[in-house]
Amino acid sequence: SAPVRKELTLPVQNERLLIGYPGPAINDASNVAMDVAMEVLFGGDSSRLHRLMVSELEVASSVDGSVPHFKLSGLIEVVVSLKSGKTAEEAEKILLEQLALMGTAGPTDAELEKAKNQLEASVYQSSYSANAIAGRLGHYEVTAGDFQAFQRSLDAMRHVDAEAVKAVVTRWLAPEQRSTIVVRPAEKE
Repeated sequence: SAPVRKELTLPVQNERLLIGYPGPAINDASNVAMDVAMEVLFGGDSSRLHRLMVSELEVASSVDGSVPHFKLSGLIEVVVSLKSGKTAEEAEKILLEQLALMGTAGPTDAELEKAKNQLEASVYQSSYSANAIAGRLGHYEVTAGDFQAFQRSLDAMRHVDAEAVKAVVTRWLAPEQRSTIVVRPAEKE
């Protein structure tokens, strides 16, 4: 399929870039590796794309990405808020280059280990109450068909390697699969 692109003019301060890719269903074998890949790329201030686009190149004020965890395939979302005077095209070029690099070279050992540690820590931090744990188990029962899939996905995440990350990025984040929305600021009256 060919990429889809749409431009909108909205009352925003700076340009925004939104990209969507089809994403794996929760029971897809690649779902866990995609979580790790997205954590490497977008997981906080020390993630690859935040460091590059926000801190080093100062193109964006924020870079975020998320993976769906639903019974059926969902939408992997990437949102980049640009700094004043920067364009969505600049950000898109950098983003696509980094996704291609992740698909060929994969994450470094340090990035991979950090991403897995952050994901696991996030699970434990969000399990602060019996209600939170019940909610997570209920989510897996409904979406994956088995509440024990939660523990299996956590165990599988610990074994994700660089090759698995490269494979999911190549499969799910291929440039021809993207749908892009560029939001431009409306002219001020």
